[in-house]
Amino acid sequence: MLPHATRALTRTGAAAAHIAAIRLGAHGHISSTRIRLHAVVRNECRQMSSMTTPTKTLNSSKSVSTPRPRPHKIISGIQPSGSATLGNYLGAILPWVRLQRDGAIDEAAKMADEALIKDGSTPIAIPLKPTSTLQSTPTSSSPSASFISTASSPLPSASRPPISLFLADLHALTVHPNPADLHAATYDLVATLLSCGIDPQRCTLFAQSHVPQHVELSWILTCLTPFSWMSNMTQFKEKAKMLADGGRPGAAEGRAPSLGLFAYPVLQAADILLYQATMVPVGNDQIQHVELCRDVASQFNLHYAQPSSSPSPSSTAAASSSSTPFSFPVPSALTTVTARVMSLRDGTKKMSKSDPTDAARINLTDTPDAIRKKIRKAVTDSDLHIEYDEEKKPETANLIRIMAELTERNPESIVSDPAFQTKKQFKDALTDTLVSTVHPIREEFLRLKSDESYLRDVLRDGAERASEEAEQTMKHVRDAVGLTTRR
Repeated sequence: MLPHATRALTRTGAAAAHIAAIRLGAHGHISSTRIRLHAVVRNECRQMSSMTTPTKTLNSSKSVSTPRPRPHKIISGIQPSGSATLGNYLGAILPWVRLQRDGAIDEAAKMADEALIKDGSTPIAIPLKPTSTLQSTPTSSSPSASFISTASSPLPSASRPPISLFLADLHALTVHPNPADLHAATYDLVATLLSCGIDPQRCTLFAQSHVPQHVELSWILTCLTPFSWMSNMTQFKEKAKMLADGGRPGAAEGRAPSLGLFAYPVLQAADILLYQATMVPVGNDQIQHVELCRDVASQFNLHYAQPSSSPSPSSTAAASSSSTPFSFPVPSALTTVTARVMSLRDGTKKMSKSDPTDAARINLTDTPDAIRKKIRKAVTDSDLHIEYDEEKKPETANLIRIMAELTERNPESIVSDPAFQTKKQFKDALTDTLVSTVHPIREEFLRLKSDESYLRDVLRDGAERASEEAEQTMKHVRDAVGLTTRR
């Protein structure tokens, strides 16, 4: 019913409905779902009215409007907090590496464009499915070897969406990390990303704090975001409880949640919108934040995406604002099919670098001996043979999924493999696969970690490119909201 209602609503009617929903929501009289429903309705009307290109009808000289897709841009971030784990590698880093060169991103961009042209709106989530490029057998004995070295790979085509990847050090401040630990973790994370195959020539890699426009845009968006939207964010409740319980290493126990922890999803929205990103690679636990970003973008467009009646001639952005008002794209979450990697000690909990038990995770800096010991002691069921049953045998199922991800197979083929007749045979094979994957990353990490000047150069070059792009956006935003410019 929503698409029909969207097409029927005028821009003014949708805006009025949206504002009414916000006012009611601020007083607790309407659910956040209904608030977002109005936001989506208003957003679709916004896109239908502003992102259009005229075309001719067959029987008339009159022009009609059809949606015009924007150029695509991808952005994602990761917090520098502790050593990266196998879960981080399989769930986030490896998909980013793959995005640098295979055809999966082209497929995702095509899906987004087709949805916009067909329905006049961008989808909330787009599945990033592996292509034949991803499923090809690596030439090296290491399952990840083809992703560690990118020097011989062809550069992406000019039409491929540009990619930005940032270290979310400002977000890390929300849980009060030790300053020295945060500083070290930032450079360690740069070394880790490069070791895993992130190529600063193929994507813009930078630290969030090195581009001050992130904070500037965040404040502008904060002033537009209803309080009721923020109070319903699931992760705030979870992190506030964790902080109160002292559950994060380096965090003071018993701390009350800060305003920064409450408002950081708006900073996350600014991270995305600052680069006018159209697709955001995230896990399922972050889709709610992308939904919020979509609402915030729509809120800005509702208030400010209007032709300026008296543009400032000194502003470059203002020169074209009277004819084409600036508006943010409404991004889609780019979700991967990677299975969630769980703790080696408890198959019902996510593998986490903040877990106080080191044996619960595989770190990308673990030695081969450490990996062998962790897999040998990994919790499984008492059966001699392996069986894939996520509900009854979650720990064994977790190990099977890890093996399947590393070898690009499905769990069923692992279970039926005659080479894994016993659980010991399976664990031995999994250990060898993990060592061949992690050891090259560890060796490259140690080499890069010893050259901090190179890591600083990578961040500086990335920040310069990101700052130039961010400032172009902020010129439009400042003009749209009425801020003066420094002469």
